[in-house]
Amino acid sequence: MPSSEPSNVTLKNLKFDEVIVEWDPIPQHTANGVLLGYVVYLYEYSYWYYTLKNTVNTSSPSVHKVILRGLKAVQSYRISVAAFTSKGAGPQSYWRYITTGTNNF
Repeated sequence: MPSSEPSNVTLKNLKFDEVIVEWDPIPQHTANGVLLGYVVYLYEYSYWYYTLKNTVNTSSPSVHKVILRGLKAVQSYRISVAAFTSKGAGPQSYWRYITTGTNNF
């Protein structure tokens, strides 16, 4: 299981229902095994708290960005990223927050 989290996680609205998540990979020496990829955690804000809505696994350790589609318009989300090996996911990155746009262009 990795002992470090991905760094420099950035979020950007692409469309009113899409957000791109990008990050820097973990250092190889902190993978503690064969790095299989990254998992992106998506939490949706609702009534004073965030609930886990989805997780997305990358198909490769060389993939450092994911596009989250089908999100709600004008909705607040928090997102983090963790690396994983066959032993499980390591620590999550710091939370990043974003509010999607409107579909009234």
